[in-house]
Amino acid sequence: MSANVVADEAHCLYAFDVLAAHFHADQPEPKPPFPVDVACPLFVTWNKRMSRSMQLQLRGCIGCLKPLLLSSIRDYALTSALRDRRFPPIELRELPSLHCTVPP
Repeated sequence: MSANVVADEAHCLYAFDVLAAHFHADQPEPKPPFPVDVACPLFVTWNKRMSRSMQLQLRGCIGCLKPLLLSSIRDYALTSALRDRRFPPIELRELPSLHCTVPP
């Protein structure tokens, strides 16, 4: 199913929950709080807030213009955080300073 989808806070929070669960093996896999059978272009971008400024530094971004099911946010959250070849993998200690976007 395709639809006009606007990314919202729930998509970003889910990406954070997925990444946190990756680092905490005792934490259950999060369930998406939104319909996952909707297809749209999908990007997950991680930025890190620099400690002494309000500037954000890119830490990972993976996306596709081809419509994908929103269930793909899980895989894209992990791939952009851990396997973007331009950056070292995000570490657990970085979670508090991360900012996530899932643009529409």
